[in-house]
Amino acid sequence: MYAIECDNASVYIGQTRDLTQRWAQHLKGRGARWTRKYKPLRLFYSEECKSYVASRKRERELKKSSGRKFLKELLLKGKFKADKSNKKKLPGGKLMSTPEMLTAGNIAKMLAVSDAKVKKAIQELKIKPAAKKGVCNYYSRDTVARVKAALK
Repeated sequence: MYAIECDNASVYIGQTRDLTQRWAQHLKGRGARWTRKYKPLRLFYSEECKSYVASRKRERELKKSSGRKFLKELLLKGKFKADKSNKKKLPGGKLMSTPEMLTAGNIAKMLAVSDAKVKKAIQELKIKPAAKKGVCNYYSRDTVARVKAALK
C-alpha cells in the first residue's frame, strides 16, 4: 500500500507487491489513469501488509476522508522521515524519507535499457549520486530525464 503526491496537489493511493516496479510504471505514465493525467511528484508513504485482504482494507481506510486528511497533513507538515514520533502515529507504516531516490538499476528498468548503458551515461554526464547507502549510489528523479536524453 502506498501514497503518491501528484502535480495537482492530489494524493493517489494504491497497492502493489513490487513498489519499485509500480513507481516506475507511474513515472512512465503506465501506472493508473489518475497518474497519467496528474503526473506523480513523489512517493511519500508506504505500508507493508500481511496479506492482499489486509492491504485492500488499509487502502480503503486511507481513501476515506479521514485517511486522505491524514495523508494530506503528512504532506503539509513535510514529515517524510521515519523517526520515532512518526512511528507512534503510524503503526505498521513507514514514511519515505527519500522516495525520489533511484539506483542505476531502477533507472535502467524505467528506461528499458541495460544497467551498463545507464552507468556509462551517468559517468559521461558526470552526475554525482544524491545519496549513498553501503555500496549503492542513489540518484535523484531528475537523473532519469538527463540519462534518457543522453541515450537518444
